[in-house]
Amino acid sequence: MRGLKLLLAGSEVGLLDKFIGIGNPKAPLLGRAFAEITLERLPAERSLEFPRAGFQQAGLRVPEDEISQAVSGLDGIIGWLTFYGYLRSKGDPNALEWGFG
Repeated sequence: MRGLKLLLAGSEVGLLDKFIGIGNPKAPLLGRAFAEITLERLPAERSLEFPRAGFQQAGLRVPEDEISQAVSGLDGIIGWLTFYGYLRSKGDPNALEWGFG
């Protein structure tokens, strides 16, 4: 199909390489163009600023102690911080119970 693009994301080291078949000459995606983007963990202060800014943009008031607890459990991993913010912005009052706290 023309114009079809796939976005694959994951946090498990090597899992996507195995799925895509990097280094495997028989892999179905062999020869397809790809770009790899590696995101580093956010430093502590940026980890706190990130959800605060998102909640402010969404017009949500989230207690600071909850944000601190989430940030502590998520260790600066931006994808998990985003997921926490998404769950919380969708009204999930138990977003911390997803293993983030």
